[in-house]
Amino acid sequence: MNRRAFTLVEVSVSALVLSLALLVCFQLFQWGARVSMQGQLRAGIEGEGRRILLAIRNDLMRSDYTSLETLSRNATNAEGVSVARHALCCFSLQNWSAASSFAPDSAVPLWDRYLVIYATRSNPGLLVKQLYAPAGAPYVNPFGQLSSLVNDDPSSNPGSIQHLILGQSIESFEIHCDEDSKSVNFDILLGARGARKGEGSKVNERHQLRFSVRLENSGP
Repeated sequence: MNRRAFTLVEVSVSALVLSLALLVCFQLFQWGARVSMQGQLRAGIEGEGRRILLAIRNDLMRSDYTSLETLSRNATNAEGVSVARHALCCFSLQNWSAASSFAPDSAVPLWDRYLVIYATRSNPGLLVKQLYAPAGAPYVNPFGQLSSLVNDDPSSNPGSIQHLILGQSIESFEIHCDEDSKSVNFDILLGARGARKGEGSKVNERHQLRFSVRLENSGP
């Protein structure tokens, strides 16, 4: 039986077709890995954004606008761009369910805590919540010490009785106050970065939050 051997041209064409097929498969794999990582990053920062929104609203909405103290400051992000990393301070209360926390004649809260929320200047920035309870409660005036309580290392801020990290992906944290409505408007940009193993390319995702909180114990 005679058997026909493959010619050099046929072998070359087959090798080329196989190489192209492998290249297409590899590109599809790379694309799928990138989409998967972007999805994970997006889900992560969107979840972080929801937690930040709830935490800020829950803490701030029961405060008093007259106690509000804000600090506008900037930082340089990883791309060398100047971004907002603001801070605020307002009244808070340790126990909202205790009758002793309110004035018996007016039911006005007897403020016994100061709440500080600020973004650090590190990259990425942290969103920090801190509580202070200096002598002199119940408080009737703003804290007046905000500029000394916004260190990049929260544990180095003097006098804090508690600090929590609300977010770890802060690109910018901007605050604008509206005295007419007794509200604080927030503009927060979150950013997440990742890289696939074996590659120098980066995968970036951003998520923007814009919301307003009215301080409900601000009076008429």
